Amino acid sequence: MKYLLFLIAVLFAGCIQIGEKSQAQNYYLLESQKLPEAHFSTSTNFSSIAIESVDLALFLDKPYVALYNDKNQVSYPQGERWAEPLNSNISRVIGTNLLNSFGNISVTTGPWEKHNKDALKIKIKIDDFSIHTENRAQISIFYQLTYQGKNVTKQFHKSIITGASINQQIAGLNASLNQFCTALSSEIVVITSHVNNNI
Repeated sequence: MKYLLFLIAVLFAGCIQIGEKSQAQNYYLLESQKLPEAHFSTSTNFSSIAIESVDLALFLDKPYVALYNDKNQVSYPQGERWAEPLNSNISRVIGTNLLNSFGNISVTTGPWEKHNKDALKIKIKIDDFSIHTENRAQISIFYQLTYQGKNVTKQFHKSIITGASINQQIAGLNASLNQFCTALSSEIVVITSHVNNNI
């Protein structure tokens, strides 16, 4: 029995390093772009937008920032975390950017929020939102717009070179997301104008 206890003690000693410092945790939040005015307010011919879903590829649906290398391998540095679920953060950034772009409209997010049945509806699927080798921030987004019975499906892909630090790489992802929001706003103008001009 004493040998068993000795063996257990040795195993624990090998697993626990007394005095080792825990790894520092860095938390990141994405931010909406700062716009001085509603860029598309003069083109607005609808009153509400419903962001029905923002779905992430499974490898992105983690609390950690995804690092993707040229061998198709994904890693998750344990010290680099999102400050909240990534899809919630992205959804809020998109909603805020749409409000900033169009001005006097309502924006709802998620199926749990009640929205106008005539709202322009958006579904978003994010296939990539990660840092790649050679300091690249890369996003790939499929999205569908539905308005007055008309559907449009589009893809947005952006890959930009960033600095070597994780802060610069997160900033690159953030900038790419805000560029997606600008492209999304332009597509909203196109679909709503097309539908309303043909009524």
